[in-house]
Amino acid sequence: MPQRKKQTTDFCLPQWSTKDRLLADPKFAYPGKIDILLGSRDYSNIIKPGLEKKNGFICQETEFGEIISGGCSPTKSPIQCMVVEAADISNLHKFWELEEIKDEKKILSDDDNYFEEHYNKTTTRNPDGTYTVNLPFKEYPPQLGDSKQRAVARFLQVEKRLKQDSKLQELYHAFMREYLELGHMKKCSKEDEVKTAYYIPHHAVLKESSSTTKLRVVFDASCKTSNGSSLNDKLHTGPQLQQNIIDILLRWRNH
Repeated sequence: MPQRKKQTTDFCLPQWSTKDRLLADPKFAYPGKIDILLGSRDYSNIIKPGLEKKNGFICQETEFGEIISGGCSPTKSPIQCMVVEAADISNLHKFWELEEIKDEKKILSDDDNYFEEHYNKTTTRNPDGTYTVNLPFKEYPPQLGDSKQRAVARFLQVEKRLKQDSKLQELYHAFMREYLELGHMKKCSKEDEVKTAYYIPHHAVLKESSSTTKLRVVFDASCKTSNGSSLNDKLHTGPQLQQNIIDILLRWRNH
């Protein structure tokens, strides 16, 4: 149990003689160890008939003996606390066990283990410092249907929207030019087109309140192909990288 801090405030004791009284804590006037804290439910169970009031203080008979409570006024005597002692603290132990935060190791599934092995085996570093990793397909080659027709239709919708908003068009073109300059994409010729390719639809998202990037392009790899499957459907998702919300909410308790 926590230790009680020494008090510096003074108070007046009631004009009672404690020589003939059976107190629950005969040394209540001296700081000491707290053995147990009783809740309101237990407190009501230990109260017995017998109550005396004097000078703003109350002397109450309990199962453990008499206890003294009440207000105080400044004097030269240090303030002291009455403590009710009890032996059974098993309920408190159970409470501490329930409230304990356990540091459990994350157990990976078979798919997650495969993903980790795939990442370690296929990740390479390029001369320019960038990294390349193969897509973690669930099956190879992936069984994907035609995706070009739907991607072109989505692109035409984007073009129509850009014609109606010159500011959005300017930001979109700047974004795509940056993608070309950084080597994130390249122009596809007729010779480069293959039937097994997956064409990813995209659209522009404008956020005027952003202080950094007002426009970003979102690529939709969940778009279904002609056979009802998408690129995301054919890829392993890998283990969870972010923390559980309960761990984040309870993190402050670790301190």
